[in-house]
Amino acid sequence: MKKLTALLLTAAAIQLSAATISLTPSTLNPTVGQTFTIDVLVDNNGDDEVYAAGFDYLISVVNRLSFVSAMFNPLFVSQTVAGVDVYGTSETLTNITGNSFTLATLTLQAGPQAGLVTFSILSDTNSPDEGLFSLDPNTFDFFQTDLDASVQLDVQAVPEPASLSMLALAGAALVFLKRRKSETPAGARETR
Repeated sequence: MKKLTALLLTAAAIQLSAATISLTPSTLNPTVGQTFTIDVLVDNNGDDEVYAAGFDYLISVVNRLSFVSAMFNPLFVSQTVAGVDVYGTSETLTNITGNSFTLATLTLQAGPQAGLVTFSILSDTNSPDEGLFSLDPNTFDFFQTDLDASVQLDVQAVPEPASLSMLALAGAALVFLKRRKSETPAGARETR
């Protein structure tokens, strides 16, 4: 009963923070088959200490991207990826403070299809385990920030290597020369 009372008091004290969330990919134009990362950045967090985060990810066109893994900031001691849900928690306050920091690095793989795709993270502030949870160390107020950010990527088809084109051109030239040589009449050959 004491734990339930404490949980209800904590939930009642949660406010929304002014922190903003953004996604920064290592490339905006990955090629099919390429593994790349997207950093989840928190900005304008002020002096609040972050202690947990949870969000869902969404891929607008399934065959253009696939989620590989998530690595939270090392100060989070626990992380879970279950389906489209990604969670990171700490046993104590993380001491992550300041204006901006990397919350997590997400690893994705491009393909198997090329084209435009939007990758998003989102959370429901009505859910007790989704959002960015922080604490003001001076007032002990809890804050919950809705995580909502997206980035558009253009997955590129794997380019045909120029060496294959050159090899095909050389092969065609050899066939042409052999055919031309075999078409020359025997009496038309030059004598020395």
